[in-house]
Amino acid sequence: PHTYGVNELLEGKADAISAYLTDEPFNIIEKNLGYRVFLPQSSGIDFYGDVLFTCEKQIKDHPERVKAFVKASKKGWAYALEHPEEIADLILSRYSKRHSREHLLFEAEKSKTLIRQDVVEIGYMNIGRWQHIADKYRELGMLPADVKLEGFVYSPETDKVAFWRTLVQFGEILFALIALFFVIKMIRAHLSLEELFRKNRIVNRKLKRSRRRFSMLISNMPGMAYKCKLDQTWTMKYVSRGCLALTGYQPSDLLNNSRIDYASLIFPEDRERINCEIEKAISIGQPFNVTYRIVAANGQQKWVWEQGRLVVTQKNGQENRMLEGFIADVSEAKKLESENQQAITDLQQALREIRVLRGIIPICSSCKKIRDDKGLWNQIEQYIKEHTDSEFSHSICPECAARLYPGKPSGRADKM
Repeated sequence: PHTYGVNELLEGKADAISAYLTDEPFNIIEKNLGYRVFLPQSSGIDFYGDVLFTCEKQIKDHPERVKAFVKASKKGWAYALEHPEEIADLILSRYSKRHSREHLLFEAEKSKTLIRQDVVEIGYMNIGRWQHIADKYRELGMLPADVKLEGFVYSPETDKVAFWRTLVQFGEILFALIALFFVIKMIRAHLSLEELFRKNRIVNRKLKRSRRRFSMLISNMPGMAYKCKLDQTWTMKYVSRGCLALTGYQPSDLLNNSRIDYASLIFPEDRERINCEIEKAISIGQPFNVTYRIVAANGQQKWVWEQGRLVVTQKNGQENRMLEGFIADVSEAKKLESENQQAITDLQQALREIRVLRGIIPICSSCKKIRDDKGLWNQIEQYIKEHTDSEFSHSICPECAARLYPGKPSGRADKM
C-alpha cells in the first residue's frame, strides 16, 4: 500500500512509487541521493491535475459566489508564486508544520516551473485537452461513449466577452509572431552586415599589403613612376622616390610644378618629337614609348626612356585625362650604343682598307725578298698572296724569255 513517503523506496522495499514532483523528490535530494522520474506525458497521458470543480446547481444558484471563489483562488496562486518565502512562513505559522521551510520553498519553486504563469494564465483550461482526457477514459472503459463536454468547463464570461478575449489573445500571438519575424530579419541582416564587414576587412588588409608591396617595388626601381596632367608642362600629380636619382630634384619639387615643371627638363630639340609620338599613340588608344634627353639639376645630360598610357576618369561629371607611366635612365645604354656604332663605322672603314698595301715595305736590295710582319723573308709572290686579295697569271717577260730560251724569236710573252 502507498504510504505517501519515500522510505520504502530508500529502504529497497519498493522499486518505484507515485509521487508529486513538488514534494517527495525533496526528501531524496536532502539525503544527497539521485532519482529518476517517469512522467505520464512520456506515455501520452497529459491530464489536468489539482482542478477546482463544483456542481451545476451551485453555479446556477450562487453564480457570484462561484465567480468570486475562482477569482480568489487564481489571485492566491499568483500571489503565492510571487512571494514564496512569505507563504512558506504563513503555512508554518498558521496551518501546518509537516514540512520544513526548505521543503515548502522547494515545493514553491517546482510549482512555479510547472505552472509557468509567465506563459499560460493561471486557471486557463483548453477544451481540446479535456476532450483528449475524455477519449482516453473512454478507451479504458471508464466513461460512456456518449458523454458530452458542453458546459463542462466553467466560464463566467459571456459569449461576447469570450469572443473579444480570444480575439485579443490571437492579436497578441499575431503581434508576437510578427515581432519575432522582424527580429529574425534584423538578426539575419545584422549577420549579413557582419559578414560583409568581415569580408571588407579582409579585402582592406590585402589591399594594404598590396599597396605596401607596390610602394616598396616602385621605391626600389631604378627610375621614376609618375602620374601627370596632359598639359604643356606635364604637371606632376604623383612621382615616386626615384625622381631624385633620375632628375636630381626631390619629388616635392616637381609635384604641381612647385619648383620646376618636368617639361622644362626636356631638351628643346626633343620636345616637339615627343609630343607628336605621344599624341599619335593616344589617338589610336595605344601605350607610348619614347626616348629623349633631359637636363638634370646638376646640369648633366641624360638619355631617358619613357613608357606610359592615357588614363581617363570621371569625377563630378567631368572627364579627367591623365598620363601614367615610368621613366628610366638609359644614358649608359645610349653610350654603349654610340660606342658600338662608332666601332661598327671603324670596322667598316678597316674592312675597306684591309688588304691594301700601304706604307713602307722592307725589301732585300739583292734578292728582292720582302720581310713580313713576323720577321720572315718571303718571295714577292708569296708575300702579295698572303697580304692581298690579288691573284697571279704566270707569264715570262721578253728579257727572261731571251735569256732562258736563246734563239727563240722574241715577241709577246706567252702565258705559262
